[in-house]
Amino acid sequence: MPADTIGGFIVKQFASAPRFDYFDAIAAILSGGNGDRMSSDQPRSNPYQSPQGEDPHGLVKTEHRDGWGDFWMPKIWWKPAPNVGEQARRRVSVHLIPVLFTLYIIAYIDRSNISWASIEMSKSPAEGGLGLMNETIGFGAGMFFWSYWILEIPSTLSVLKRGARWVFIRILLLWGIAATLMGFLGDQTVMPFLFGWLPKFETELPILAPIANYIGSLETNAAYQMYFFRFLLGLFEGGFFPTVIFYLSIWFRTQDRAKAMALFLAAIPLASAFGAPLSKKLLELKGFGLAGWQWVFIVQGIMPIVAAFVTAFVLPNRISEAKWLPPDERELLEKDLAAEQSHGKLKHGFAGFKSQLGIVALLTLVYFGQNVSSYGLSTFMPKIYENILLDDSGKQLDKTLQAARQDVKLKKNEARKNLPANSEALTAELTRIDTASKPELERMSKELTVAKEQGASWLFILTSATYVIAFFGMLYNGHHSDKRGERVWHVAVPLVILGIFIALAGLTFTNMWLGGAILLFGVGFFHYMHLPAFWPIPTMFLGSTAAASAIGFINMIGNLGGSVGQILVGELADTSFSTAMLTLAPFPIVSGLIVLGIGMKKHKA
Repeated sequence: MPADTIGGFIVKQFASAPRFDYFDAIAAILSGGNGDRMSSDQPRSNPYQSPQGEDPHGLVKTEHRDGWGDFWMPKIWWKPAPNVGEQARRRVSVHLIPVLFTLYIIAYIDRSNISWASIEMSKSPAEGGLGLMNETIGFGAGMFFWSYWILEIPSTLSVLKRGARWVFIRILLLWGIAATLMGFLGDQTVMPFLFGWLPKFETELPILAPIANYIGSLETNAAYQMYFFRFLLGLFEGGFFPTVIFYLSIWFRTQDRAKAMALFLAAIPLASAFGAPLSKKLLELKGFGLAGWQWVFIVQGIMPIVAAFVTAFVLPNRISEAKWLPPDERELLEKDLAAEQSHGKLKHGFAGFKSQLGIVALLTLVYFGQNVSSYGLSTFMPKIYENILLDDSGKQLDKTLQAARQDVKLKKNEARKNLPANSEALTAELTRIDTASKPELERMSKELTVAKEQGASWLFILTSATYVIAFFGMLYNGHHSDKRGERVWHVAVPLVILGIFIALAGLTFTNMWLGGAILLFGVGFFHYMHLPAFWPIPTMFLGSTAAASAIGFINMIGNLGGSVGQILVGELADTSFSTAMLTLAPFPIVSGLIVLGIGMKKHKA
């Protein structure tokens, strides 16, 4: 297979600049292709060095040694770099891009691992779970995006003051701590230690009662604790992606930066695909008195903490601190970036954004709508498959259990409405409701667990396969979009088809084979297909400089759609996942139609 059949899939989507061959070459290796490389059975010499120590590229000779770069560059690029600038950019790529890509995979795993943990969190406390409803889990998952946007701008400003490395370390440590503490929800030792000092006060004022109830219950209420830590997770992680964007601007010119950014799109489905087998193993752990769902949060929360210490040694703040860059390459990179900034490109960015505010608003609406369906599905994908794999009696038992839990929730809400917050009378009433409902809920939960065991092995295979298929769907559409030089239809058509397949999956949900096949091959293939062609669209209207600020705005506001999707599916799933999917279906369809409208405006102009 030629290298370009894979390499062009992702990396050519963001701009029309010359190709950044690093990603093409990596894709060629992964695909087993030859491209411009020699086949694996041919003898290979190192074109970056000569036996006599002469530079085969005509570059300035230095005594500098870069073990990592010198090892990987000749294995990734067969053709020698034509000049010092290209040599420097290749060296930067092999040092920075793999690290940033890995960090983004860790970030995506931590924001989405609740989809796997929720399988056991929904079980009764007697089975090691928390007895949480889908509605509660969906609301808790959605809290992530309520705070995600808050630190996006402050984090990028911190890069200027303190350096990118320490901003990454701070982000990784804080989000790692928040993610790890999710593993102790409902713990009777850790949570009282964290929240036992909070004041408890009684009030009957309608405005203050919910706040007083939340604060007073945070010590013992696992659902409230989940809301709190998911909010913190979004707050701390929210600065990561814009910091990456800003960090790349320190190292790459505009035309090269777009290519480097494209690789991060692949982290989304790959994180979900890799996260499935990892979460499966963690769910099977039962050591130290902790349930499997707790190990999912703890282990995957420790990952960014470990990554923070690694980052301290592998990510320099700026070009001048990169010891692995030879002096001539360092000097040229700094000169190129300084020249780019001296042309005043950034000065005109906001003006271009402002003049096309309507287009930016529509693109934000498109991104918002696709996030509603994307996160609504991905957060509950394991549970959707879990329900599809149930037989008819299992599905009926699941509905009965969710209805019983909903009834308990309504009784508790009624008690909180009629009795003063944090009063002894309210505590006694809530205890009475729990005591009366506990035996029946535990019985049904245990029966449902038994019913789900028959499809447990297929659950992880199907979920992981869905995201692998989504990855290749994204690659295919990105390649075809680049080959045709067209963006609008390559966004609109996949979104509309995705909505149709989501609706079909909802309509056939009770049919295990048909519904499962549509979800796996239809929804899976089109799930992220539109993304590589979507992000270049702002550049079509605004130009590369203004598009940078517009993309930041679209990403910041559009991500709130993820919260809407998670909450929406959570509320409807307790009644029927079929209803939830039918409700999600219009969002990508409408988004696709909006994109077509934007394309028509561009064509007329």
